[in-house]
Amino acid sequence: MCGIYGFISNDKNINERNEELIFEYLWKQSENRGKEACGVALLHENQQIIKKYIQKSSVAYKDKNFKNTINNFHNLKGQKILVGHSRLQTNGERNDSKNNQPIEDDGQILLHNGIICNFNDLYKKNNITKTSDLDSEYLLKRYKFLLKTSDNKKAMKDLFSEIEGEATIVTFNSRSLDFASNCGNLYYIFFDETFEIVFSSESIFLEEVKKYFPDGEIKKLNSGSSIFFDLQNKNYEVSEVSQSVVNIKPVLPLLKEINLNNKSFWNDRGLQICNLGILNENMPGIRFDEEGVSNFSKSFEPFQLKNINDLHNKLDEHRSSNRKHDILVGFSGGRDSSFMLHLLKEKYNMNPVAVTYDWGMVTDLARRNQARICGKLGIEHIIVAADIPLNRKYINEYVNAWLDKPHLGMVPLFMAGDKKYFQILNDTAMKYDINLIAYGASPYEFTSFKTGFAGVVNSFGTEHNLENILDIKNFIPKINLSLFYLKQVLSNNKYWNKSIIDALFGFKNSYFEQKDFLQMYDYEVWDEDNINNILINEYGWETDPTIPSSWRIGDGSAPFYNFIYKSFVDFSEHDTFRNNQVLSNIIDRKTALNIVKAENEPRFEKIEEYLDLINIDYDSTIDRILSFSQV
Repeated sequence: MCGIYGFISNDKNINERNEELIFEYLWKQSENRGKEACGVALLHENQQIIKKYIQKSSVAYKDKNFKNTINNFHNLKGQKILVGHSRLQTNGERNDSKNNQPIEDDGQILLHNGIICNFNDLYKKNNITKTSDLDSEYLLKRYKFLLKTSDNKKAMKDLFSEIEGEATIVTFNSRSLDFASNCGNLYYIFFDETFEIVFSSESIFLEEVKKYFPDGEIKKLNSGSSIFFDLQNKNYEVSEVSQSVVNIKPVLPLLKEINLNNKSFWNDRGLQICNLGILNENMPGIRFDEEGVSNFSKSFEPFQLKNINDLHNKLDEHRSSNRKHDILVGFSGGRDSSFMLHLLKEKYNMNPVAVTYDWGMVTDLARRNQARICGKLGIEHIIVAADIPLNRKYINEYVNAWLDKPHLGMVPLFMAGDKKYFQILNDTAMKYDINLIAYGASPYEFTSFKTGFAGVVNSFGTEHNLENILDIKNFIPKINLSLFYLKQVLSNNKYWNKSIIDALFGFKNSYFEQKDFLQMYDYEVWDEDNINNILINEYGWETDPTIPSSWRIGDGSAPFYNFIYKSFVDFSEHDTFRNNQVLSNIIDRKTALNIVKAENEPRFEKIEEYLDLINIDYDSTIDRILSFSQV
């Protein structure tokens, strides 16, 4: 989940005239994959230098001492190796230097992009002592141990045969430089005659570098592959490594089996609930007839699948015959996007590239599940990382402003930072010349109540059941929503800070940008129990023990905002989701009521984690929300 890059120079194609420019371009591009820490390792003859910083590259590499070190290195003659890392923090706090890369052990240096989900178990199994919280440390120590009795190829193969997750490794010493990946997240240009190489996590990063050697060919380290460069004898070997192992996790209950076994945190408020669906009287725009049936239920039109042949034709039109990426998939790490990758790769024989925008609230669980899916399927995973500390600072400001003057219509502002997601998908597809973007969301995922609390209430007279009222064509609701936000900001000066600029861009990306994506579940049957079963049993997909279902477990903000909705109006987005399933005859009403009772229990552990990330006191915030809801 990071950016790795580097080169071997022998003063031929890569030399003192272009080394500095190549390094500068690679770190600038790699920073897009991780901004929380960075580092480089330099090797010349038998001398090693490692520099690590708890800042993003664009700040750290302005340091005067670093500039002197790197300039001296560029001026050296003979074979030189430079490798660099831009970190998206997963395992281990960045403030401890041991948790940042590159890492080194007795002359062996390693860079790792990905997540090893079972590294703690492997430490115990193989009796290895760890000195950091970094999963990459296990890879380095285990590889070194295996090299005592095996050659590089066998040692690397044995290493990958144990790991669960996504791994791309670059490791070297003065004798050998080794690449390996189970997901294909490494590209390189190799000059056989001069035995020089330049590499990076993404092919696009090498396009600019290629201008220094027009004859150089950008090659991909395919998933399940390894290459070993003998630095002394100037030759190399290609071999194979395993895909991710699968460790089966505890299964989720079937929908019909979900029940709340303990006493609920919530008291029964005695609100009127639709006799046909499950929505209550606090839903914006709801009305009941004399039989207790809501206008929502009466106007609901069950979702109809589109012709599956149209999907086949669309994919046939774009399918690549040479392993080139033919479809870009928006990959949150959640249930629906994970299963969509499974379908595209296993059923439709496509060559997808998965793209994640990490805005600061992608959970560690989601990241581990991303690693399991991509590591098992051998899918390249492109990470575009926001400035996560800055984004979390903005969320802090939004939440504090809201707590000062709460309004349910302003709750979506907490998620303004993730709205760049769709722009990221379009931009990445354009960069990589991919003409098809797929997006996977359940057809029952419809939460227009969030804008309803802002006064933009659907009439339910003309709308088909699950279409978003803020479709790009519906301009007037957008104006009304804009006026609502303007009024709220003007009435609460705590919203007047730099974060509001970020919120404006989020609003624009959500409601004024065309999203012309292939919706997989417009064609494929969305069966929740079947999806959960396949993800868990075929990929070892991890679930969240704080909730009995699998929706929203990859979104760190969901437990908090759903707690707010439930506190104020006695429903959350879980209720609207299950209501749509009831009205579509997917589940019965009694089952849906049982499910939402369990799903709506406060996930206090996750709420505390969320508030800790944005530096807001947990106890006072919970007390304040509950006091508001009572009023």
